[in-house]
Amino acid sequence: MRHVRSLGFDDLEGRQLLSRVHHLALHTHPLPASSIATPGASLALSGTLSANTRASTVTYDSLGDQTTVTRVSGVLSGVGLVHGIWNESVDINQKYLGPDSIQLHSARGSFVITFDATTLGQGQSTPQGTVYNGAVQHLVNGKGLYAGASETGFIQENTNARHTVVQSLTLSPGTST
Repeated sequence: MRHVRSLGFDDLEGRQLLSRVHHLALHTHPLPASSIATPGASLALSGTLSANTRASTVTYDSLGDQTTVTRVSGVLSGVGLVHGIWNESVDINQKYLGPDSIQLHSARGSFVITFDATTLGQGQSTPQGTVYNGAVQHLVNGKGLYAGASETGFIQENTNARHTVVQSLTLSPGTST
């Protein structure tokens, strides 16, 4: 007789892959009640999103405009574990077509963060990479627990040591660091 096991998720190199695992083997880490958002609340997002640029895709429209889609994931205060995609677009002449958007999903709902990458400004070079001066970001289009939520914060891009690829995005409350 063949035994069928439930589908679940296993971690593999920081990614979650669908596999056959026993459903009791899954462990969740609930957030403390004091850090969970309530519908329509004002959030103060803080945390880092890792950008998986190796899995980025580029699409073109009929005018030659280009949109790069990059997978992101991380842990944000008040939200918990999130995953989603970061979209950034340029026209055929490489002129910015902002704003950038980051569509994030958690176990409790989803929301979009928007920011104007042209306001990131001068970067500060470090041995780990470049940390770009941040831009104001806004939470829009919340669904689920984040329906009606509001938030304005600060986002900065962090590159690799060669200063060529964005490796992470850091979110913090407020409008400057």
